[in-house]
Amino acid sequence: MSRLRGGALLAAAVLALAAGSCDLSATSSADVPLVGLLRVIPDDDQPAFVEELRAQGWSRRDVEIVPDDPNAVAADAGAARRQLREWLRADVDLIVASSTPYAVLAAEIAPDVPTLFLVNDPVAAGLVRDRSRPDGNMTGVTFRTPADRTIDLASQVLGGGLDRVGYLAPVGDPAVAGHRARVRAAAQDLEVDLLEVDFDGREAVPAAVDELRAAEVDVVYLASANATVQAMDVLEAELEAAGLPVVANADYLDFALLVLAPDGEEVRRQLARQAARLLAGADVSSVPVEDPRRFVTIVNREAAAALGLSPIDPAVLRKMDVVR
Repeated sequence: MSRLRGGALLAAAVLALAAGSCDLSATSSADVPLVGLLRVIPDDDQPAFVEELRAQGWSRRDVEIVPDDPNAVAADAGAARRQLREWLRADVDLIVASSTPYAVLAAEIAPDVPTLFLVNDPVAAGLVRDRSRPDGNMTGVTFRTPADRTIDLASQVLGGGLDRVGYLAPVGDPAVAGHRARVRAAAQDLEVDLLEVDFDGREAVPAAVDELRAAEVDVVYLASANATVQAMDVLEAELEAAGLPVVANADYLDFALLVLAPDGEEVRRQLARQAARLLAGADVSSVPVEDPRRFVTIVNREAAAALGLSPIDPAVLRKMDVVR
C-alpha cells in the first residue's frame, strides 16, 4: 500500500447533489486508511461493500470510508475532478471508481493511488492491458453483461422473435466502446438486424429516438454509460412517447421493460474483498480483474402495460428474479 497515514485524517465527505461540490473539513484522530467512493448515481448497495470489508477484518474502526451516505454523488466530471483532488490533499489510500469515465479521471488525477473500478470493459477503456495481472495502479470488477442473453430475454418478454434492435448510445463516453462491441457481436450471432444511433448530449435525444421510431425497431437497447445516466429523464420521456420498449444492462434504468444486470450487492462484495487485499498491502498486480459472479433479471409489467404490449407469458415471468 502506498500511503497508510500516521497523522490525522480529514474524514467527513459532503458531496452536494446539485452543485457537485464536496468538503472534507472535519478531522478524525483515528490512525486508519482513507477509502474514497467515486460515483455518479446513488448506491443502494454500499452497505454490502461495508459489510464485506468488515467480514474481511476492516471494521469502521479500521478504515474511513467517504462518503458515508450512499446517496452522495459526484454529479458530473467537474465534481469528480474536485473530489479526487480533495482526496489527494487528504492523502487518500484507496479509490473506488464506479464508472468508466470516473475511473479514467482517477487514472489521470491520482495515478499513484491504488484504485478499484467498476466499469464495462477496462481493456477497451485503456485502464489495464492484462486483466490477470494489472500493470498499473488499477484493478477491479467489470460490469460485463451477456448481450446475447439480454436480446434473447427481450424476445421472450415481447412474445416473439426480434427482427430489428436499435442501439442507442451517447457520444464521447469511454464506457460505450466495449458495450457496443458485445451488442454488435450478439446481434450478429443471433442474426438480428442492429441499427446504431448515437446522441451527442441531452438536446440530441429527441432526434435520435425519432430515427429509431421511424426505422420501426422492435426494441431499444440502451448503452450502459455515465452519459446515459445524465440524460435518463429525457430518454425516459422520449422513448415512452415513441412507444418503444427498452432493454438495458443497468438496474437503475427503472423505466426499462427488461433489465439484465450484475447483482449489485455481490459486485460490491467482490470489490470489498479486493479492497481488503489492497489495504493489507497487496500489490495491485496481484489482484486480478474479476467479472460479475451473479446476474439479476428484472421485468417491468407496468412498462409493458403503458406501451400497450400483450401480457407477458407467465412462464417467462417465472424465469425473472424481479417482477415490477
